[in-house]
Amino acid sequence: MIAPDVIDVQTIALTERLECLEDLTERQARIIAQLLVDNKQLKKDIYSIRKLSKETIETLRNQIDEVNSHLALDIAYDRKRLSKLEHAPINPTQKQELRLSRLDKLIAGRHNQGITFSEIGKILELGSRSPDGRSTRRQRMTDFGKLLSQKPECYEIFPSKTQGGKMVRLVNDYYLHVLRELKKV
Repeated sequence: MIAPDVIDVQTIALTERLECLEDLTERQARIIAQLLVDNKQLKKDIYSIRKLSKETIETLRNQIDEVNSHLALDIAYDRKRLSKLEHAPINPTQKQELRLSRLDKLIAGRHNQGITFSEIGKILELGSRSPDGRSTRRQRMTDFGKLLSQKPECYEIFPSKTQGGKMVRLVNDYYLHVLRELKKV
């Protein structure tokens, strides 16, 4: 049999251990409760962060759309200004007026048959050769062609069916006007 002092010592030891375990269990329960509270707070924080980030993203998208619309409007205005600059009317110089007069007489002399831009450039002596051998006739003829296209009431520009490139002839009313002027002289 076990002596009563041994039982008391064992009982005391077990009681102390039980108290320690109960203490430990209480502390763990408090920690778990605090973790649950913290977990709820974290969930609330995560939800509010998600909501805030969605709002921020939406705000940024709206700002980007606004900037894009302003940019598109600026581009449209720039294109309009460039178009005006590219199609600005050219006021013919005195030399160009003389060339237009010579062209009128030349086409009238051919009974209003079309003449190619290449022939016009040669006959009116547009362009010249630079010292390094490059010809500026094409560039000058392009400029002269722009001048002709600004006078649709006088000149008809059309593609050549037999040769590459464009051709020019007088509009019928203007052709008759040129013939009358030539008869006066």
